[in-house]
Amino acid sequence: MASRFGVKQPVIIIILSLLAVAVWAFPRNASVADNVNALYELSNPGSTAEVISLTEDSGLYKAVVKVTGPSGTSFAEAWVTKDGRYLTQSVIFVQDSIRQIETGKNFVDCLHANGLRIYGVTNQSTQAGVATLMQLNTLGVYAPKIFVSCDGDLLPNCLTAGITQAPTTVYNNTGYPGVLTISQLANLTSCKQG
Repeated sequence: MASRFGVKQPVIIIILSLLAVAVWAFPRNASVADNVNALYELSNPGSTAEVISLTEDSGLYKAVVKVTGPSGTSFAEAWVTKDGRYLTQSVIFVQDSIRQIETGKNFVDCLHANGLRIYGVTNQSTQAGVATLMQLNTLGVYAPKIFVSCDGDLLPNCLTAGITQAPTTVYNNTGYPGVLTISQLANLTSCKQG
């Protein structure tokens, strides 16, 4: 059956239904701000919170919250889902992270191609184990590619190779004991970080 405007009633009903769902599904910014304010006030006793900025970015709301309390005023940045149900203060910017991880991977690949190896132990209850972990953490998730373990039964191999301290970085048959910085590794090998 057609309406006065030549549109069939089922089409009008579908359009109105979609509009109703859309309006119901997307809460107003005010309710998101209210949720954020309530959360910050409850988690900071004696303080008042005010969302001073709420902007949409990549499907989330970016909220800047002003918290005023007994110790003064501070500002916080939070990311909130559109329905106001979830909030995080730590967002990973995907493209930046991809670039950073690729840079680290390329650096470790270059170190590996140049024959650099890091000898160490993984027993975290020793000073050498903690230092080895620091060295590996400096290089990121691809560090195991250039790591040589001196743990347990592998210790004699390291001693035969002249390793007497962990960690020790070996490049061109020369050992460099201790934790080396990215800059030191880059200068040693001419590999570029970044």
